[in-house]
Amino acid sequence: MKTLAAVFMAVIFILASGTAWSASLEESLKKVERELSRAQGARKTAEQEKAKAAEPKKTNPQAAPKAAERGNAETQALRKRVEQGDAQAQYELGRMYASGDGAAKDVKQAAVWFRKAAERGHAEAQNTLGRMYASGDGVAKDLKQAAAWWRKAAEQRHYEAEYELGRMYDAGQGVAKDAKLAADWFGKAGRGGLAEDAAYDELHLDIVRKKAEQGDGLAQSSLGRRYERGVGVAKDLKQAAFWFRKAAEQRTVGPLRSLRKKADQGEAEAQSGLGFVYFGADGVLSLPGDATQGAVWQRKAAEQGYANAQYQLAWQYENGWGVAKDLKQAEFWRRKWEARKK
Repeated sequence: MKTLAAVFMAVIFILASGTAWSASLEESLKKVERELSRAQGARKTAEQEKAKAAEPKKTNPQAAPKAAERGNAETQALRKRVEQGDAQAQYELGRMYASGDGAAKDVKQAAVWFRKAAERGHAEAQNTLGRMYASGDGVAKDLKQAAAWWRKAAEQRHYEAEYELGRMYDAGQGVAKDAKLAADWFGKAGRGGLAEDAAYDELHLDIVRKKAEQGDGLAQSSLGRRYERGVGVAKDLKQAAFWFRKAAEQRTVGPLRSLRKKADQGEAEAQSGLGFVYFGADGVLSLPGDATQGAVWQRKAAEQGYANAQYQLAWQYENGWGVAKDLKQAEFWRRKWEARKK
């Protein structure tokens, strides 16, 4: 409209000029015509762009429905399990909200679902909720609540929670400071009492101390037990807690956290490895028996084409371990595994 107004003003100006207007009239009219044409073209282009923006976006008629159907089916299956009070499903929903993978990221909602699963005795959810209360992530920071949830998980032999509870007793955070309980929980987190630990207990103190200082987790556990019991050294619960903590960081908690980080980043080998940890099939590294959670991680790895996970998942479907028994799924994953071998 502004362009048109300018054009007409130009015409009026030309007509109003008292001198030599007839000589330049034809040229001026042509200029007006060009300006009108340009204005009409610009308006038409704008209208076309507006109409195009209003059109619904086109999607691939073949690939998109398949992805949507798969996502909807998985979401519906999870929702059904959640509504039935399945603690594992509640924990999975919490993870979805926490990571933003499969749901809009919402740490407060994540905390809600972790709590529901934790209240049903899910050790991993209890450990996660303890961590959230300790950091104030998604909930108001509360070290007493953190200690309470870590205790629940620790009592189920979740060694990450055992370690964190040891730390709290060591520092007097959320609980009264207690060197003996710190040593106890660090010792449990380090998984003492194995046959290989006993062999270290037979070694000379100087040898054990040297190995412990060099970062040998077994030696650190052994040195912690000696200080705890006063064997060959003066009984010292603070020193016991110190060495048990070192052992836990070296033997269990450190490797677990590293493995979980890689699994969360999508590394197939780490995802499969974490699956075996949940099955309790990894020797020293093992969490409270949770075949369902183990199957979740094996599937993630299997879907990326990781052959070991495909074989494991086939076996689980065949035997109904961590998943509903399903021979068709067992055959599906076995064929995937065999194809990878060729």
